[in-house]
Amino acid sequence: MPAYDTVYYSGFEGDKLCAQERLRAITENKLYYIEPTIYAPRYIKFMQQCCNPYHLTYYFILEDQLGLSGFNPMRCYIAAMDSMIKSKFGNDIKSKIAAKADSLFLVDIANDTIDAKYCTTLASLTDKGIYTGIHGEILHFICPDSLYNKFKKLTTPVSEPVMLMSLLIEANGRVSQYKLNYFESDGDIFYADTLKHSKVYDACGNEFLQLAITGLQRYTKWEPAMVHNVPVRSWHSIEVIFNEFRKN
Repeated sequence: MPAYDTVYYSGFEGDKLCAQERLRAITENKLYYIEPTIYAPRYIKFMQQCCNPYHLTYYFILEDQLGLSGFNPMRCYIAAMDSMIKSKFGNDIKSKIAAKADSLFLVDIANDTIDAKYCTTLASLTDKGIYTGIHGEILHFICPDSLYNKFKKLTTPVSEPVMLMSLLIEANGRVSQYKLNYFESDGDIFYADTLKHSKVYDACGNEFLQLAITGLQRYTKWEPAMVHNVPVRSWHSIEVIFNEFRKN
């Protein structure tokens, strides 16, 4: 497969490379079903098995790798491949294969964990103490004085401890797993694989995590995510902000 990380905007050089990529496609000893999209299609894991009866090899390419503006000669390779595939199997063969893969996705949704971006309705929780932010629901939990003071000794006066949690919500609305996505303090974000670099998390992060999980476990009446009105298992993000306990 040729590279696709260089964009040429115009001119003879672009035409020359386009011709080279078309020739490369025509002289390949295999046919490639190449699908460039903004993000991975929901049926991607079924595509190769649906391509196998036609002896096609499936590739997925992100549009931003091809370049969202300008021109990339790789598109000439894709166009040539598409022409050969359509000539051999009919003009609608790619859409038929994609439709078949999507039908397998819909059959399998009861047994799979569905990415939130593929859900037609996201999981939700109706509660007066919850409001929606850029990452989903936001919850405020009161923090014990001892833990809050430990945090403040390690941070600036305006910093508040924040955690982005992921909840695995089953098709029946039950939460089966809690996972920390990131911990934020002083404007710095530490993801799960970089927590070891946070002195604040090392000192008190586990206590905040247990507090977050304990608080989230009080919320049990979730509406599961949906794919075309079918309840599915899906991860759901919720931001937890810890506030200092203040006596009236």
